[in-house]
Amino acid sequence: MKPLGLNALMARRLGLLTHDEAVAFIRSDSDVSKSEGLSSHGRLKLQCNGATVYASLYQVTSDLIGPQPVIVSSAPPLQSMTHVRAKMFGAELGTESAAEIVRDIVAGRFSDIQLSSFVAACASPVLTAAETIAVTKAMVETGTRLVWPGGNIYDKHCIGGLPGNRTTPIVVSIVTCFGLKMPKTSSRAITSPAGPADTMETLTNVALDVTAMR
Repeated sequence: MKPLGLNALMARRLGLLTHDEAVAFIRSDSDVSKSEGLSSHGRLKLQCNGATVYASLYQVTSDLIGPQPVIVSSAPPLQSMTHVRAKMFGAELGTESAAEIVRDIVAGRFSDIQLSSFVAACASPVLTAAETIAVTKAMVETGTRLVWPGGNIYDKHCIGGLPGNRTTPIVVSIVTCFGLKMPKTSSRAITSPAGPADTMETLTNVALDVTAMR
């Protein structure tokens, strides 16, 4: 990024594959770095053409310049983190607090460390039934919905992480061939050699956007 003026830099895409994590590289000696007090692994708020992206900062000493003007500033403190901290100290997540946390996560405002804190807060003590409903509802309301009108919708869910366990493609095929509706989402490998999505990818394309899924 090359300085343009107050909080403004010229940016370009570097083609780095970061597994859906937004990252930004800025010279450590730039005026923006100094004026904003930026440091590596900090969180940035980047604005360009009416869009806002939150990214993790990596500082460099080389020249990276490009044609796109970007407004750079330190990311503001997250109000939703107060709910995460409260959960750590025994408070329960309510509908509004869960919604605020999930909205910030979907918007990319949480860093990896903050996401880990949220997961840890939900793991010990585990979520109550009311908290589980609140978080699930927040996830549904912030996501894109697919609707299958009429009739029952079924689901088959596995415990995951078992090497060699490939019952999901078999069970779903048997159930749906009898006309029952069982929309299925599956993950890539986590702890096992291959997840259900990896297995199905040997047979068909599984990287579908919402339009293709509909």
